[in-house]
Amino acid sequence: MARIVVCSDGARGAAFVAAFARLDAPVTVASEGGEGATLDPLRLGTVLPLLADAACLCWCFGARRRPAAEFAELHGNRLSSLLERLVDSPVRAFVYESPGRSRSGGGGAVGDDEVAMAGERVAEFCRRKRIRFAVVESPDEGGADPADLAAAAARLLGGGAPA
Repeated sequence: MARIVVCSDGARGAAFVAAFARLDAPVTVASEGGEGATLDPLRLGTVLPLLADAACLCWCFGARRRPAAEFAELHGNRLSSLLERLVDSPVRAFVYESPGRSRSGGGGAVGDDEVAMAGERVAEFCRRKRIRFAVVESPDEGGADPADLAAAAARLLGGGAPA
């Protein structure tokens, strides 16, 4: 049976555990200081061991809960590095939570342009490498509904949305 790995911020870890528990697949939820396995998404060495027998990775960091420069790094260089490493892993489906627009006025937050383009980079990379993918847009700075991300993972794995 296909295993799903969900990587999320610690604040929403419990919500992801509840949303993904309804799927008919084994799920590992790894979050920063939250429930389940712990990880630091800025250090891919804490993420890559989780992918050893995973068919689907859900990268759920769309909520703007970290400093702007760190948030831009997470959706920029770290995301690009992670995607490159998926090629040599068993992961064949990728769900990306695309961040909501920053509410900061004026010129925008640090790295906002790069963050805004992240979903497009994910789609381009996954098409080129023939990895099934879903980009779930966050409606605001609080992130997407965990149930929407779980439904996207279920569709990618051929199971349909959870009941």
